[in-house]
Amino acid sequence: MSAIDLPADDREGGDMHKRLVLVSILSIGSLLAVATPAMAVGTIDQEQLNTYGESSASNMRFFGQTFTAGMTGVLDSVALYPNAGHPMSGDLLEIRTVSRTLPTKHVLASQTITSTVSGDWVTTTFAAPTSVVAGTRYAITVTPPTVTAVNLRCSGWGSNPYPGGTAVISREKLKFDLAFITYVTPANYQPDGWISKGSQPYVGNDVYNTDGTGQARVATPQIGVLSLFRVAVQNDGNVPDRFTVQALGGAPYYSIRYYRHDREINDAVVNGTFATPVIAPGDVYVIRVRVKVTSFAGEPRASRLVTLTSVNDPTKVDAVQFVVRPR
Repeated sequence: MSAIDLPADDREGGDMHKRLVLVSILSIGSLLAVATPAMAVGTIDQEQLNTYGESSASNMRFFGQTFTAGMTGVLDSVALYPNAGHPMSGDLLEIRTVSRTLPTKHVLASQTITSTVSGDWVTTTFAAPTSVVAGTRYAITVTPPTVTAVNLRCSGWGSNPYPGGTAVISREKLKFDLAFITYVTPANYQPDGWISKGSQPYVGNDVYNTDGTGQARVATPQIGVLSLFRVAVQNDGNVPDRFTVQALGGAPYYSIRYYRHDREINDAVVNGTFATPVIAPGDVYVIRVRVKVTSFAGEPRASRLVTLTSVNDPTKVDAVQFVVRPR
């Protein structure tokens, strides 16, 4: 990921509307065989391809379908099947959280549908997609720009072929499922460590290794002078994550202490129990390292490797290094 320019002080980054639902069962003998829609970003995660019925909902807050994510990752696209002659252009497609099996007001992603296609699958890709977690229920909702109806193909009244959710209108569950497909890019976890000394710029952006090669800083202070390093961890994954920070502490002749702003976190870092809060993809979390050489340095240098590990995938590790050589 591109670097974030961090300044020296570490600033970081009710009432139910009247509604009408009409569902008719098409006189076809088998499930419609329709090709999977193209141009989605991720891979298919959840789907309900039964399109026996036509549904029309008007005078409602939204019309939609709840679903249970099958994988953790980034939900970037959704496909729906508008009834023939009823394109969805101008409708607002949203992904919402779910509480007690019903959609909430909390919108995770939204995109205005621009397709004028009807009677076929329509795929909409979110400009700002959302993360989803496997086993968690979410909702796809469609809201028209005016009082006009939303017309979508479905499984037919009384038919519930998708066990992970159901069709919903405003705040009520319905006895069928909409035809839908969700596309998810699987989760990728990756810490990216950077390190700076004093006011020097950070090094280590987009460099990943476990020995600090290419991502190290060296201080050469006089005896008794404090050296300040900053260690930053950027979330280079595509989903929110936490990262543990572990490094050795002080030694004879060297005082080495770790801080988050002015709060000492030394014991937790040395014990390997310090973890950052949840960091969004691309965001950065900074800790400070203060190193002071005692009046007599019996060792010519102190070197510490700071290891950053993904909590969700401990195989994803990065490390930066700081070195102190007293003059």
